[in-house]
Amino acid sequence: MPQPLDISVALLRPLAARLDEIGADGAGLLAALAIDGATPADAFVAGAEVDRLLEVRAERRGDRAFGLTLAQAAVAQPLGLLSHLLWLSGTLGDALAHAVRYYGAVSRRTQVTLDVDERRELAALRRRPVAGVPCGAILTEFAFASMVLRARAATGGRFALRAVRFAHPAPAPVPAIYREVFGVPASIHKRAPEALVRLAAGLPAWRQRRGTPEFVWNVLQAVDRLDAL
Repeated sequence: MPQPLDISVALLRPLAARLDEIGADGAGLLAALAIDGATPADAFVAGAEVDRLLEVRAERRGDRAFGLTLAQAAVAQPLGLLSHLLWLSGTLGDALAHAVRYYGAVSRRTQVTLDVDERRELAALRRRPVAGVPCGAILTEFAFASMVLRARAATGGRFALRAVRFAHPAPAPVPAIYREVFGVPASIHKRAPEALVRLAAGLPAWRQRRGTPEFVWNVLQAVDRLDAL
């Protein structure tokens, strides 16, 4: 049975560059996925194979938190156009809302939701797998850790989490890098239906300070039109 094509080349090219930077053979990952200079950026490849290739690299390094290691390597370098657009948003709230709305541009195997309470004091970012489509731990943890590290940098360290919960088996013992990246203990529940980050949203950076640049809106609207085709 053919594997679903559900991870975007637009994400994997910059991710491979970060892999190369930490000596984890990003070029080999692209070659194994048959991604070359002629592969269009809007193409998708099998996410299960991406998971396998990342797990091989994690095992070679003896890194039980490889997704977090990758997120730390990538924090200074936006991962493609969508990442640029998100973090040029006018507020942290805009960035998270855009991440939820446009996540399908990089992954078709998960659904992301953002729930904010009436006082805008707490928010929950959830990532649920599409029914029947597996999602590896490395990319799941990478996605959340990247968001947290970028948000913390964008708010001068004021961004804070209340809780982190993953829906996959934990490395034992849980490496210290989880607390270092998230700022709170990460709980991992093998039978949980979702991965969850609960954050404190009552920050100055959450409220509107300036408008989102016009060219960002133009590109996001263009993405909307492509999705409608």
